[in-house]
Amino acid sequence: MDERKGVGRERVVSERLLTPDEVAQMLAIPKSWVYGRVHSQTLPFPYVKVGFYLRFRESDILEFVQKQTISGQSRPGSREK
Repeated sequence: MDERKGVGRERVVSERLLTPDEVAQMLAIPKSWVYGRVHSQTLPFPYVKVGFYLRFRESDILEFVQKQTISGQSRPGSREK
C-alpha cells in the first residue's frame, strides 16, 4: 500500500470551496464571466468539478488576485502629492 496515498487531501477537505456566484462576488465581476471562461477553457485559475457543480478554492482566487495586482509606483515625470 502506498503510504503517500491521500497526501494533500487535507488541503482539499479543510479549505473552503467557493461557488461560481461567490467567485463572481469576490472579484466584482458578472457570474456569466466565470461560466463563460470555464466553457471556453480560458479561466485563469483552476476549478474543481463535483458532479456537474463547479467549485473554486479560495486560495486559488486570492493567488490570482495577487498576481493581477499592479504596483502603485509612480512613473518618471508624473506628479506626486
